[in-house]
Amino acid sequence: MNPSANLWQDPDGTVHERCRLVFHIQSDFFGETPFDPGAAPQLGYRRTSLAYFCPDCGEVWARVVLLDSSERTAPFDVEVESCERHPAPGKVPGSILEGYRNDALLQYLTPAALKREALLHLKMKEKQ
Repeated sequence: MNPSANLWQDPDGTVHERCRLVFHIQSDFFGETPFDPGAAPQLGYRRTSLAYFCPDCGEVWARVVLLDSSERTAPFDVEVESCERHPAPGKVPGSILEGYRNDALLQYLTPAALKREALLHLKMKEKQ
């Protein structure tokens, strides 16, 4: 594979890359989707993976892994967010859309991850 075919720069100087986001929640695989960090200003052109850490139980309960065009895993940023077992006031427990700019992940969710998020949010609404 030609690495230069997977990287390019637009006229504004933004670097683009053919990457993938891979979703793991608890011990389950929730699919993967193509992702170009240079085309994601709503995520701050993020070029990192995300690990979701529960402050109550200490578990990393979810990961959104960014694989670059060379199939390398990008370094992880840590999101401190409660898992499903440890609800935090005003938040949807176990949602990967909680946290800093994570609602911008919505358009990149795989169908399985989107279904999971919808069910979590509905469950929260039912409790209110």
